[in-house]
Order: sequence, then C-alpha cells, then structure tokens
Amino acid sequence: MSQPRAFVDAIAARLVLTTSFARLTLAATFDWSASEVEDAISVNREWEQATAHHLIAQCAASSEDPLTDYFRVGVAERRGFTGWKLMFHGGPADAAFTLPEEDYCLETESAAFTLGGLVSVELTEAVLRLRLTTPAVADLELPDPVVEITLDFDADAVRGLGEGLARVFAGTSSKNRPGHIQLPGASLSGYGHRQRRQREPKSARVEFDVIERRGQLLTVRSVDGTRTKSELPGFLGDRLGIDPEHVVGIRYSCLLTPDNWGTTYSDYRLARP
Repeated sequence: MSQPRAFVDAIAARLVLTTSFARLTLAATFDWSASEVEDAISVNREWEQATAHHLIAQCAASSEDPLTDYFRVGVAERRGFTGWKLMFHGGPADAAFTLPEEDYCLETESAAFTLGGLVSVELTEAVLRLRLTTPAVADLELPDPVVEITLDFDADAVRGLGEGLARVFAGTSSKNRPGHIQLPGASLSGYGHRQRRQREPKSARVEFDVIERRGQLLTVRSVDGTRTKSELPGFLGDRLGIDPEHVVGIRYSCLLTPDNWGTTYSDYRLARP
C-alpha cells in the first residue's frame, strides 16, 4: 500500500467502515485505490472481532524526572506499584513543553517496550481500554490487540491517570498519536504549548570500564575516553553489589549530575561483568 500501515490503522479505528459511504469517504479523502480501502476495512473488522485481554489495576502513578527530562504515567496490578505494570513514557519533565519529533513509548514490567503503537485510548471512571497495532502487540508480548484494564482505585487517581495520559500525548509527536483518544475531563490542549528540539536533561548516564588496580585505588575510564578517575574497590563493589576483589575488568554506568560542587555520581548499574 502507498499509505503507511500505522496511518491505515488509525483511519480504520476512527471510522465505521461498514457502509458504501465510508468506502467513498476513504477513497476520496486519501486518494486510495479500491484495494487499499478494502485493506483498511479488513483491519478494522479484525479489531472488532478481537477478544480483549482483561487486567485489574489497583494503582496508578505518574512522575517527573528533571534529571533525565522525562515524564511518565502508568498503572500497576497492586498498590505500591508492584505486580504487572504498563507504563506510558513521553514528553519532557516540564509540562509546558513538547517534543514534536519524539514518539511516546509503552513499557511493561518485563522491560518489553514499543514506540507508539496505540490505535485508540478510552478512559472511563472504571476502565482503561487500549487498542494496539499488530507490531506493538508483538513487541509487548501481549496475547490480544485489545487490553481492558479495570481500575480499582478512587476517582482522584482516575482523573490523575487521564491527565497524565493527556500530557504524554501532548508532549510527543502529533503524527503518531492514537487515532482515537477519549479522556473525559482531561485535554491535550492544556499541555505542551512550547516546542523543544530535544530533551534537556540535568544529568547524563555514562559508562565506565575499570581498567586496573593500583594499591588501594581503582583506575576507571569512561568508554568514550573523555573521563578518567579513581574509585575505592569497597565503594564501587558496594554500589554494584559485587565482591570488591573482582571489580577489575567490569563495565558499569552511573548518572553524572552537575552541581555547585562539581559533579555528583549516582545510580550505579552493572553493565558488563
């Protein structure tokens, strides 16, 4: 087809494609051939016949991270944000800005993720209903393209979820938004009034290799070769959860954040044993 699949998916989700009028509308509006119109109709029929994957969420939460300049909102199986999770990442930490060239991201508790992938989003006082594209279903390892999440939390949390979703979609590319968004009480127009070309994080994640041990100190060097510093074996072993005697040769990452005293190193993670 001449039109991208995601574009066809969005149109099929927004129109009731069961009448000759709908066929004529698609053909005239998008200059599609008869086969392209029928393909869109076929996609829509598949969605209508799809069974829904039912889940229950007892928790919803959102967060702004100015260090990485990210906003996210999500739901989880149990209070305390544990069990299965579905996170929606997108937009900068400042709600007044949008990143028009960046897609939103969906992520599960298993770290499976997909960029974009939502055909429709419908929120009511008790249910969050999502339709996903076929590639997104595969990326997230879901059994069905329709996910219905029963929301077992109070009305304030439901409203917060709706505002968070509106902010995610307003803060990212309008070209890849779901074709149908229904978020009662929340409006995308309330967010993302100013554009940024890229994120403006206050910190950056840098990878280091532990090169050697000299006496009581380790020599570590950033993978890009721009930073070399010393670390104590006990300190690094404690941060990474490994034996201090076996840190030479490993690769790890940490967040570097400028501050009034220079640079703070935090959030140490083992990248390669």
